Amino acid sequence: MIGENLKKIRLENKLGINELSRISGVNASYISAIERGVKNNPSQDILKKLGNALNVSVDEFFKEDEEIKKEKIKELVNKEITSVEDALEIIRFQDGLMFNGEVLTDEDKLLLANALQLGMKYVLEKKKESK
Repeated sequence: MIGENLKKIRLENKLGINELSRISGVNASYISAIERGVKNNPSQDILKKLGNALNVSVDEFFKEDEEIKKEKIKELVNKEITSVEDALEIIRFQDGLMFNGEVLTDEDKLLLANALQLGMKYVLEKKKESK
């Protein structure tokens, strides 16, 4: 996703990889590797440099195509939750999810998903201890 979004934004800015490299200070072959998905976990520092060069926030590199998101939501509506991963996926794609009367931001959703994951690990550890 990061690579696809980077390439899309770069092309929207009518920049070649070498030009983006020159502006951002990030090696051209590294940018190419990100776009191809070979390097799919670039550091925050690299993403900030690329974002600054392209005049976008780092969040833009993580956005999903709205059509893909809509299809995913349709698929999740009828999905039976059988694992923590299922619940995390539903939380991630849930627009308008509220907590204490406020809509959760993407960062809030990530925190909620992490808390759920930690809670489930705790429960599993307690079950092992009681056996």
